[in-house]
Amino acid sequence: MSVSLNQSPFLNVLPDNKVAVTLQLMTRPASTKLTPEVAGELCQRAGSKAYLAGSIASLGSQYVLGLKAVNCQSGDLLAQEQVTAAAKEKVLDALGDAVTKLRGKLGESLATVQKFDVPLAEATTSSLEALRAHSLGEKAFRESGSTAALPYHQHAIHLDPGFAMGYEQVGNDYYGVGELGRANEYFTKAFQLREHASEREKLAITADYYSSVTGELEKAAQTYEEEIASYPRDYRAHLNLGNVYGEQGQYEKSREANRQSLDLAPDNGLPYATLVNSLLALQLFDQARQTIQQAQARKLDNVYSGMISMLWVFLAQIFRPWRNSSTGSLASPKRTTRPFARIRYGGVCRTSAQGAGTHSASHRFSNTR
Repeated sequence: MSVSLNQSPFLNVLPDNKVAVTLQLMTRPASTKLTPEVAGELCQRAGSKAYLAGSIASLGSQYVLGLKAVNCQSGDLLAQEQVTAAAKEKVLDALGDAVTKLRGKLGESLATVQKFDVPLAEATTSSLEALRAHSLGEKAFRESGSTAALPYHQHAIHLDPGFAMGYEQVGNDYYGVGELGRANEYFTKAFQLREHASEREKLAITADYYSSVTGELEKAAQTYEEEIASYPRDYRAHLNLGNVYGEQGQYEKSREANRQSLDLAPDNGLPYATLVNSLLALQLFDQARQTIQQAQARKLDNVYSGMISMLWVFLAQIFRPWRNSSTGSLASPKRTTRPFARIRYGGVCRTSAQGAGTHSASHRFSNTR
């Protein structure tokens, strides 16, 4: 259902990491089942407007699917939809149809519904088993990282060799464990199959291909800008655009894009890390330190949180000669070096310091999806 909902530029689906953080504030484990009562409280705490509840029941050989949108504050029913799938193989198609109709009932214009409405079986996969394997891979990634996710994503494309986003995620997993050559093979395959994806995923696949495989950074930037134009609230598009700007040496633009990403996802560790990269490249060391401290103060508990501590160590090691011995704080040295870390949404990040009269150093952070 989230795949269909994420096609909409009108709706902003609460990301899994935000759900996990909010459940923790409710003193509940991240694996808590989202009953109507729990979902309602979570929805209010997250500042959302509504939550969606789904149901499925078998009726002989048919399946009846129900969707309803509920107002978080009042509990009032905002919209509902019910469809019937003639067989198990038709469930995805029926679910996609139900979501499309519900989007219209929630106030989305007919123009955007029609523009961003690839049938679910085409936007992802027609195989329920492949979709399940893919979902398990994403869950494994959030909990344990790329190595744990890889077998599930590989199984997904084994079940459906035409699953474009399946190849993209296998590429992300290989990128996350540092096998860049293997990663590019799968990014290339995803690009070849990009017509079998939603418009949003197609843009992401295309931009990743240009930035990681061909190195055409200008094309990658243009594609991310197009993605942002259609989906302005997608923090990942802003983050990846900032990364491309950084690789081009456009550090001011990189900082602005990464700051927008952070504004959209303040409970995710990755935007903090990418913003610190930009600040380091601009030699704004105090701001870099403050950004790391802000992330640490939030006590982020997701796969990216470890990157924050690693960046702090990295910052301290690079500028150790300028440490104030009495306070332990980092001074702001005069340097001509422009350190910039390539932190890719979906893979490995490489930090390099290159400048006149300096050597090149590298550091690698894994699991940056």
